[in-house]
Amino acid sequence: MRDILHTDLSLYDFREEEANSNDLPNRRDWSFTWERRGFRAKDAPYRLNVMLAGDRVSQYSEYLKVPEAWQRGYERLRSSNNFIEYIALLPYAFFLGGCLYVILSLGRSGLLEWRAGRWDAAACSSGARVSC
Repeated sequence: MRDILHTDLSLYDFREEEANSNDLPNRRDWSFTWERRGFRAKDAPYRLNVMLAGDRVSQYSEYLKVPEAWQRGYERLRSSNNFIEYIALLPYAFFLGGCLYVILSLGRSGLLEWRAGRWDAAACSSGARVSC
């Protein structure tokens, strides 16, 4: 492994965490994971992952392995935030519905002139320099 990576991992104080192989018709692929000793960022260990395709390095990554308890807590927090967001959207939906109702009512009764509004909307949406 030292020859393939061109470095000695023992200098960096990593310990081997996991090694997996996958046999293919003409080669054997490997996945190696090391964890750095003595380093944790809020209970998240620093990991190094190397994947070998035959005798070549196909992937190299360094990451913090986030604990499952933190992920579950984060999902619980996001789910409550999403629920509050949906509740907060209800007044906006009623307001938008009321605006559309007023516009359509004025248009049906003839109190709203559509021609000028259509030209203004076309000019504003085309990006022309018109004060909208």
